[in-house]
Amino acid sequence: MNGKRVMYQGKEYIVVHKYETGYCELKTLEYFQFILVHESEITFLD
Repeated sequence: MNGKRVMYQGKEYIVVHKYETGYCELKTLEYFQFILVHESEITFLD
């Protein structure tokens, strides 16, 4: 799952890490910003 491209709130991100709780750490494509969101809130592109 790490490295997969996803959509969250209309923006494209890359999954950095998925935790056992179902939360994913996402990184933006443009610059180094990281966010933590639940897997149920994202759409997988790959």
